[in-house]
Amino acid sequence: MKSMKSAVTILATLLFGIGLGAYLAHPPQVKAVGTVYLDKVTEGPNAIAGDEIVGFGCTQAACYVASR
Repeated sequence: MKSMKSAVTILATLLFGIGLGAYLAHPPQVKAVGTVYLDKVTEGPNAIAGDEIVGFGCTQAACYVASR
């Protein structure tokens, strides 16, 4: 009986951990309102499509600027 109870506890904990991991691995999507331009930028002067910069981000390969 004691081993059955501990097995059920371990199984429930494992399932909870898998469910929590799956939930946290897929964050909610964000949708932009209006027109947002995404431009790849390089070193030096760059022409940005919009007039208001609303965000930026970099990967190992390139950097990007979001503007309206």
